[in-house]
Amino acid sequence: MGATLQMPVTLQKLLACHEREVIPKFSIALGIIGIIQTSQYALTAMTQQKDAPLVGHLVIYVDGYKMYHKNLWHGISQDGKHYLVPDKAMPAEDLERGSQEWWHSGWAIGDNARGRLCLRFGSKPLLSFKDYDAAVAHIESRQRKHKQQRHTLVYVSKTVGGREIYDIVHFLDDILAIDAERQREIDAQKAYETEQRARLAERYPELDKLRETFGYSKARSLADLLRCIRSGTPDDTLVPLSKSTRYRMLRELREVGLI
Repeated sequence: MGATLQMPVTLQKLLACHEREVIPKFSIALGIIGIIQTSQYALTAMTQQKDAPLVGHLVIYVDGYKMYHKNLWHGISQDGKHYLVPDKAMPAEDLERGSQEWWHSGWAIGDNARGRLCLRFGSKPLLSFKDYDAAVAHIESRQRKHKQQRHTLVYVSKTVGGREIYDIVHFLDDILAIDAERQREIDAQKAYETEQRARLAERYPELDKLRETFGYSKARSLADLLRCIRSGTPDDTLVPLSKSTRYRMLRELREVGLI
């Protein structure tokens, strides 16, 4: 290691950024983008509804941040030569916002006293907001301290089945549109369930009474047998039963007064 290698200009600049602790140019650009976006958020917050209730909640994703490791070095090859670069000199990963990799890696503001960042899908809880203006104000305050970072509002809502869905939002109207779509899905599901219950009640009018006595699974079998008996359909075509099982089920139907 006695000889001094003449490093390429690009690598010299990279190390110079580390030594002078200067933010890389692309990070400055990200900060400017973030400032422009938060200005849009602020304008929207002033001109749109302020007290609209949110069905879901907002979280804030952060790009342009990197956790540095003191004793970590990276091997870089350039122009046929190899160099070791300290981790602190390496820029933060710049992923395309909205890409699959972006969603599943990176940072978000955590729910802790110091406002530290957490992994987006890690074990620690994220700071959440039920108020749009409060989320915008938090972004503006943090952007002033971390100009090299970029903040993204993400709205978390739930499907009819309870699965969480994450959407990038810019304006309050985006959130209200998502809530309206989720409500339409809920209404459609309720209408479908009501229709199915009506059809089931028409086909098996005594099903609820049977469920109260025998439970859901057994009640359906008894209702099938009862329907076969009343319609005159041979029960072995719809409900394949052994003789002992059939006699037992007939006895149970008599016990509740249905035959």
